[in-house]
Amino acid sequence: MSYTGTVWFLAALFFSLFVLYPIVRRYYDVYIKYFSLPIVLLNMGYVMRIFHSFEAEPFFNSFLINPGILRAIAMLTLGMLVGELSDKLKNLKLSRSGKVILTTAELISYIFAFAFMIACRSDPVKRFDYAAVILIFIGLVITVSEHSYFNGKFDNRFSLFLGKSSMILFMTHYFWVHNIKELTLRFTGHDDIGNIELLLIGYALSFITGIAVYFVGLAIRKVFYKIKDMIVLSEKPACS
Repeated sequence: MSYTGTVWFLAALFFSLFVLYPIVRRYYDVYIKYFSLPIVLLNMGYVMRIFHSFEAEPFFNSFLINPGILRAIAMLTLGMLVGELSDKLKNLKLSRSGKVILTTAELISYIFAFAFMIACRSDPVKRFDYAAVILIFIGLVITVSEHSYFNGKFDNRFSLFLGKSSMILFMTHYFWVHNIKELTLRFTGHDDIGNIELLLIGYALSFITGIAVYFVGLAIRKVFYKIKDMIVLSEKPACS
């Protein structure tokens, strides 16, 4: 059972930021115009060629190339492309039919991406990871451009709660989703659980774990600030 999948993914993102930040900060326009798309295609193509999916493992192969960091660089670059393309799309004046087309494309992208997420545990489906990334990319560009008829429809407290909960689910989901079958077999003697049940049970347990971790974090933060205040008070000179 692995506890480190999410930790490794975040570590790869941080390492990638160390590589990208000084370059993009100084040469942003050049990077976006001339290097972003080739880097995305080459990095993702390399990872797909080696692993037949985007589940890059944390090891260094020939020439000290780390597939996980290559994937992270590609994902961060895709995020920058989303921002660039959505800004250009936002500045366009679209007719009603144009907005209908974009809204339909956005909805289809998210529906197929969600369906892929449910089915992606099987090896044949993992070979189409790149398709899911393309779909999410298209959907995000349309969403951020604010041309969709769904724009503003989810500006409510429940959606805000889901947005805040998404990080909790991301940080805690890996163990449950990847090991729920083993745990079911251990405690019940059978593991005949479907993908939908696996998804629902895994994320329910992830959410419960996330809430527990959240309150533990609050307790640690209170202790930290209490110790900090005690140190500050002890360092203040006594009034004469």
